[in-house]
Amino acid sequence: MYSYNTPPVAFLGSSDTRHRGTIESLLTGSFTAWYGSCTDKDRKALRRVVRTANNITGCELPSLEDLYTQRCLNIARRIIEDPHPPPQKTVLPSEVQEGERI
Repeated sequence: MYSYNTPPVAFLGSSDTRHRGTIESLLTGSFTAWYGSCTDKDRKALRRVVRTANNITGCELPSLEDLYTQRCLNIARRIIEDPHPPPQKTVLPSEVQEGERI
């Protein structure tokens, strides 16, 4: 792209929102499951990927930390607001037979 002096966005089309959504989707698949256990080294590498995506698309992506916090809060809100939580049975240690799995 650069050898033809063409801005990267010209190859992607004019819909920044569509490309932003695609990149966010690729980066954040199963995000809340794996991001919390990332090391600092992993997070630094991910920030580099986001920065590169920002440069390629020409649109600003939110930080991964902000996305993680937002998604965790949304999940917690949905759990709290659920009028019909799944039934849960409390199993006391005295009720478990030896060798039985819970």
